[in-house]
Formats: sequence, C-alpha cells, structure tokens
Amino acid sequence: MFNNLFTPKNKKTVRELFLAIEIHESLIKTAVWQVEDEKPSIVSLGSYELWDSEDSLINGTDASLTEAIKGLDSQPDRVILGLPESWLVDNKVHPTKQKIIKRLKDDLSIKPIGVVTITEAVVRHLKDQEGIPPTAILLEIYPSKVIVTLVNVGEKQAIEEVGRSDDLARDVEEGLARFDAEKLPARFILTNGSDLSDEEQQIVSYPWTEKLPFIHIPKVQVLPIDFSIRAIALSGGAEAAKSLGIEITEEDQPPSESVADAAVESISGDFSSLGFKLEDEEEAPSETTPVINNPFEEEPTPKTGLLSRLPKLDFGRLSLGRPRLPELNFSRPLLLFAPLILLALFVVSATAYYFLQGRVKVTLTVSPLRRDQVIDMAIGTNPVADLLTVPATKKTISAKASDSLSTTGEAVVGEKATGKVNIFNYTNQPVSLKAGTKITSGNLTFLLNSAVTIASTSGILDDNGSIPPGKSEAGITAAKIGAESNLDKGTQLAIDTYPQSSLRARSDPALTGGTSRTVKAVAKEDQEKLLASVSEKLKAAIDDQLKKEDPDNRSLAVGPLKFTTKNFDYPVGGEATILNLDLAADLEVLIYSRKQLLSQVEGKVLESANPGQVLAAEHTQISLTDPIPGSNDTFTTKASVSAVLLPELSGQKLAEETKGKRVIVLKNLLQTVPGFKSATIEIYPNIPLLNSFLPVNDKHFVFNIITE
Repeated sequence: MFNNLFTPKNKKTVRELFLAIEIHESLIKTAVWQVEDEKPSIVSLGSYELWDSEDSLINGTDASLTEAIKGLDSQPDRVILGLPESWLVDNKVHPTKQKIIKRLKDDLSIKPIGVVTITEAVVRHLKDQEGIPPTAILLEIYPSKVIVTLVNVGEKQAIEEVGRSDDLARDVEEGLARFDAEKLPARFILTNGSDLSDEEQQIVSYPWTEKLPFIHIPKVQVLPIDFSIRAIALSGGAEAAKSLGIEITEEDQPPSESVADAAVESISGDFSSLGFKLEDEEEAPSETTPVINNPFEEEPTPKTGLLSRLPKLDFGRLSLGRPRLPELNFSRPLLLFAPLILLALFVVSATAYYFLQGRVKVTLTVSPLRRDQVIDMAIGTNPVADLLTVPATKKTISAKASDSLSTTGEAVVGEKATGKVNIFNYTNQPVSLKAGTKITSGNLTFLLNSAVTIASTSGILDDNGSIPPGKSEAGITAAKIGAESNLDKGTQLAIDTYPQSSLRARSDPALTGGTSRTVKAVAKEDQEKLLASVSEKLKAAIDDQLKKEDPDNRSLAVGPLKFTTKNFDYPVGGEATILNLDLAADLEVLIYSRKQLLSQVEGKVLESANPGQVLAAEHTQISLTDPIPGSNDTFTTKASVSAVLLPELSGQKLAEETKGKRVIVLKNLLQTVPGFKSATIEIYPNIPLLNSFLPVNDKHFVFNIITE
C-alpha cells in the first residue's frame, strides 16, 4: 500500500521549452518553442532586429529574445541556431563566424544544442507542410544579393549567390544560367522579406520560357517573413529534441498521387539531412548532407565582471530516498487516523525540504549608467610620462580581401559610320592627302582611312564646255559613334582646310553603320567607394587573423595600407553593371591586449564614478584613434570609451542577510540598489504558504543582473 503512496497514477505531461535564433545577412529572428505531449509547437515569436556589426548582433538578439520570452513563467536557455549557407565552409561553421557564435553564447548565457542552415530548414519545413518533398527554385532576397537554390525532390542540387541590382529577374536569370541545367522546375519560392510584392511582380512578369529551359511558365510563391524561424524551430528543433531523449510524435502525411507515381524517396528523420550536429553526437559520414561539427563544446571560460562576484550553485538532481515508516499495528481505530498521520508526515517532509533544499533565483533588472569619454593614452614598447600606457608590439602584416558593388556611372557606346566618297580636284596640280585627313559635313567630322592622291584637271573642255576635275575614290570613317554620322548618297563634304573651289568630296554611296546607346558603366566614384570598402575589409581581416592567434589580441594601424595588388576588373568608363576589386596590402600595426587596455581604462573611468559602481567590462567599448608616432615604436593616441557602469552587488551578503526571512525583506533590499528597475524572485519548489519565506541555505541563492 505504502509503496505506491508517492507514485503518480498517471504519466505527467512534461513541457520542455527551447529557443530558436535565426541570423540573416542583416536581420535577426527568434522564437520560443516547446515540446509538449511529444509534439513540437511555437510558443512565441521575438521581434525582428537589424544588425550590421558584432555588437549590434549581440544586442539585437538580446532584444528579440526579450520580446519572445515576455510573459513566460521560465526562461529557457537551450537554443537551436539557424545560419546562412555562407557561414559554412566544408560542412563546418567558418572559423571567423565561430567566434561570433561563441560570444553570442557567452554574453547571452545560452546553450546551443545544434546548428541548421536556413535553406535546409526551409526545404524541410515545406516538405512537412505540403506532405511531399518540394521541387522548386528557392530565392533568398537580401538588400545586396540574392541566393538562388535549386531544390529537386527535397534535395539541394545547386546554389549560387548573385549580386543584387535594380533588375531582380535578370539577377536570378544570371544565377540560374550558372546551373547549366537541362530542365528547370516551374516554381519559384521567395523568402526573407516582409513585403516582397515588387520582387514577386518582377519574377512573375519576366519571360522565363524564352530565356531558360522552363517547360511552362513558372508559378511564384512568397513565404511569410516568419516562415524561416518557424522552420528552424519546428523542423530543426524536432530533431534536436530527439537527440536529447525527448520523444517526438510525427504526424502522418500521406503523399499525393503524383508523389506515389513518381516513387519519390522519403526524407530520413535523421537530423543530418538538415546539415545539423547535436551535442555529444559522434561524427559520422553521411551520403546526403555532410554533418556540421558542433562548434559549441568547449572548456568553460571563467567569467569576469559583476556577475562573477555573485554566488552560483549547481542545482543537482535531488534524491529523496524511500521513506521509512514505523511499523504500526493497523487496528480499526488506528486506521481512522491514517490519513491524518500521512498528511502530517507529508507537511513535515515538504516543510523540511523547502527550507533546507529550496533554491532561490533572483533576477535583478537595473538601468546601467553609460559614460562616454576620451582619454589620452600611449601605446607601444615604452611608457610615456603622465599618460596611461598600453604595452604593444609593432608588426607588418599582409592580407588579402575582395568585394564588389553595382556601378552607378553611364557611358555611350556604339559604332562609327563608314563608307566611300569621291574626291574632286579642280586645280591644275595633283593633290595628295594623308591617312587621317579631316573631311567635314557641317559639325560632323570624318577621317580618311588611307592616303590618296587626286589627279589634276585635264585642261581639256568636255562636251558641255567645262573642264572636268580630277577624281579619286577613298574610304572614310566617322570620328565619333552615333547615327547622326549616317549621310545620304550625294552629300557634299569639305576637305580639311582646302577651299571647295579647289577640292571637295561627295558621298557615294551613302555613309552607314553609325549607332549609339547608353549603358551602365564604371564611374570614378565607384572605384573610390569600392577601394575604401575593401580597405576596411582588409583591416578587419588582419584583426581577425590576430584574434585567431589569440582571442584577446587587437590591432591599431599606425601606417597607411601599402598595396601590393589592386586589380579592378573594369576601368573608369568601362561598360559593366558589377565592379569587382581584388586587393592585397601590407599594413603596419601595433598589437595589444584588450584585457590590458580595459585594465588601464577602468581606473580612469571609475575616478569619476559614484561609490558602489563597477565597470561592466563585457559591455564597455573602446576604440583607439589618431596614433601619433613618438620614440622607440611608441605612439600617443586617443581612446574613445563608451563605458557601462553597474551597481556593485554582493549576492553572498544579501543571501546571508535574508535567508529564512520573508521574501518581502529581500525585495525591499533590492529596491535600494542604484538604478533599480525591477526584480523577480523565484523559489523552487513553489509551495503555497511556505513561498512567502526564503529557504535557510544561503548557498542555494543565485543572483543574476540584467540591464535595460
């Protein structure tokens, strides 16, 4: 009887909450999803945030997740990431992107359980929704590019990235032409936009069957902007959940007759079909989609800053052994009191467990104090008197970078008019003309193709009583392109400086072939803009190179870029819609430690801070500018500091002062913290009546500070 006392009769429904984060070229999307009753579903969607730098990616993701988890009873931390195809190389997350993901993981305290490419997730979700593996051309629309993916029966066959111009349809045509396919599916799917009506119309109105091997006019479908984040959470998340030991029930979707007739091979439930690798999963070869190595398993990094000073405990799994009950002689009277005895035992056990083993999680939201200031510093091998000095070493580093942009210039191109003329000599002396001699008609100029000699008059009267001139035929070409140089037969032309009474020409036959048209061309400003852009990209590549050697390394350029290669694929004025630049250069830099820079700056910032404030190093931004050379490879510079100050809070002290007391006591103390906005106190287990008191074990208190 007592063996079943603490065992529930029915299986309890377990609700598991997870996060999903999608990172596009310039857009961040998030969602909260759950597994309940063995089925994945969307709980909430976060806001859509723009990003253009590593810092804005972190802040944008934080803002989006804050919106997604608003109103939830708990805050999930396990996450599945959706990444662009360009972030992967050799079926692995690119090393330059791994550092971004690592910072995202560390700064936001999330636990990635896997990675899936956005394209693969979308294709998989389309298959789940439609019941058949899709065959289509997937277009991912970005401001600067379009990614064209050929999908055949749910499998990604080919992918091309094309620079975005004003004519989207031609851009897509260029990408499809690179596939060299014998036949293309008559279905376009557009994604990654909130309003793609203009893009949809461009695709719909383009004569695809005349340009490429479409068997009939393709249909165009526009996916909702939230389709991709739902795909990552539901299609990708389901497989991630399976790997964690969570049972997932998949809904049966019978294939259509067309699919059955075609004997289409079903897609495996293995998550490797999405290019995904889960935590603790052994790497194994795949015949379909290469498995992406999980970039998140690493040694824990000691955290610095305010939160490191707060007490944290590992809430291990609590094991209550089997209760030992006294042997009782269950006489009939005693049985009447058995329920009361059991109730008393339960109350005593629950109370003891609550106060001794209860856990407290405090989340304090504060408004940080932001302080901007410029500090004069020195950087180099030798300290400078009266200046903060950051140790650094001078080094010359070589790097390469390339990029492209759409041209903005215009040029007139075409053909020159050509033909033959008869030249007449009315003098009694022969006349010789050189190649290139000018022949004009009004404001139009033509040039002799080759040298010619025109004989003199014969001096003999003809039947009309006049003296016939000497005559020679010669070929001419217009000096400029254009149809205006096309002249009718019999047009009179003047020759150089000769008076027409001595020498003249006549077109015979007509001059033809002149054409002109205006085309996109390379402007000087295009080259200058692209050079500046690639130069900055090259400097960033150098900084990334140093960070690979040591994540704490930073660089400051102390000299101009010395180009070793600078190749534009078109000159100024050249006909082109896209301009490409390959750049290689040497750069003199000072290599320094960010930790040492923070250490120097922290003391200076805190000089003017209020008592009880500390520098939030992970949120503080510092940039060094305007290096001026001194002696012995030491430079003076200006440090532009954007500091974030937080209240200095001792979680251990608060826990010791409030343990066993009413919850309101802790709330009142938290409200005295400078910059206080709000606080939440969560107690586990949450037992009514008891939950107005705090447990007595101060080591079970965990404090977290977030900024707003």
